[in-house]
Amino acid sequence: MQNIGKTTFWLGMTLPSLALLAMVWIVHRTYVEYNDAVAAATRAEKVFILLDKARTRVTAAGMGERGYLLTGRGQYRRLHDTALAAADNDLEELKPLFEGDPTQEKTLNQLETEMKNRLETGGTDSGQDARPDASAGTLTDHNGKSGPEFQRLFDLMQQHEADLVAQRDKRIEGRLLFDQEVAIGLVIVTAIGLLTVIGVAAGFARLRRVVTICAWTGQVQDGEDWVRLEDYLKKRFGVSVTHGVSKEAADKMMQGSRPARVTMDKQIPPDPPKP
Repeated sequence: MQNIGKTTFWLGMTLPSLALLAMVWIVHRTYVEYNDAVAAATRAEKVFILLDKARTRVTAAGMGERGYLLTGRGQYRRLHDTALAAADNDLEELKPLFEGDPTQEKTLNQLETEMKNRLETGGTDSGQDARPDASAGTLTDHNGKSGPEFQRLFDLMQQHEADLVAQRDKRIEGRLLFDQEVAIGLVIVTAIGLLTVIGVAAGFARLRRVVTICAWTGQVQDGEDWVRLEDYLKKRFGVSVTHGVSKEAADKMMQGSRPARVTMDKQIPPDPPKP
């Protein structure tokens, strides 16, 4: 009984300790995931901003190119060159952000190739007014927007980035739900362990309580009643009692019976010898 109580006590102490360590690990992992999520969200926001800026600048470069093709004025050519240089810088800033993502890297290379193929407007020096060949390639459609191929490539990159954000958010949400369920389980385990310790401690406290035993009858005081020790142990602790004889008592019984045997032997004379 005592060994079972000790085992239960240490088990009740071990479970909350392990649960506490698991909670610390979950908090640490959640903190790391939160930092990673913040970094990923910051990166995604920067990607969207750069894509929007590059799209706008490509459109502006196309409009300058179109105006130059129609009028031959150098100011449109300068607008084209300035916007194109800014768009190139935006695409260069996107390269490190797309590193490790083959899909985005491939689309970005296609966009750069498309720009190089279609940005050759021909004509004279940008500082002079001229009227170049109107059949030269253009970045924009008839509405002054960036051409369909540019729109498609920009849309592909933005959609892919949006899909990555959605997948990441779904993954983080799943982990948070799992961590929440694990945390609830650990709280339950901790509560069970603490209740076990409290129960064992209460049992020890009951065992340490002073019990009054009658010096003459050997009965135990239970409230206002006096009961037999066997009944008291059964009622309080569920312990069944049997009776036996200890070795010391058996020795005393044997020692107490020997003198009587000797005395009896002395009182009975021995039988006379037969002739």
